[in-house]
Amino acid sequence: MKAISKLVPKRLKPLARRVYWKLFANKEKSDFSPDQYGDLSPLKCVISYNMYGGYCVPESSRHRPAARAILSNDVWEPQTINFIITNCGDGDIVHAGTFFGDFLPAISKGVTEGSKVWAFEPNPENYRCARITLEINNLNNVVLTNAGLGAKQEVMLLQTTDDKGRALG
Repeated sequence: MKAISKLVPKRLKPLARRVYWKLFANKEKSDFSPDQYGDLSPLKCVISYNMYGGYCVPESSRHRPAARAILSNDVWEPQTINFIITNCGDGDIVHAGTFFGDFLPAISKGVTEGSKVWAFEPNPENYRCARITLEINNLNNVVLTNAGLGAKQEVMLLQTTDDKGRALG
């Protein structure tokens, strides 16, 4: 934790501590398995905030419209968020294609107590960012799954970049 403390900017230390304790505290070294915690390779991202909370935005997607809005401290698709919150009643929400979690803080806070947001994101980088978005906002009513949704259960390839190597979001 001391090495992390020297490397992490002051404003991100509370998040780094939560992630550290969640992943590693009170765990024997022999219990550690990368499969258990997912990809632990360096993640290039930017933390940004708007009226609903904080977001972990992947650097590779800075050019995407949703990322640009969040990085400008704006809300991406506020009318859509309002529609979801207004029409979900006391039920759960299924959010397929969560990206980096650009809707999660708003819709998580908009559901009634006891309801859940079932969020799905197949892109590994975006999934990792969405997990961090959940941690930044301490969202406990969101169940995030690293998978896509479809008509049948199958394994498929996911294209994450265009022919020039730019992230597709």
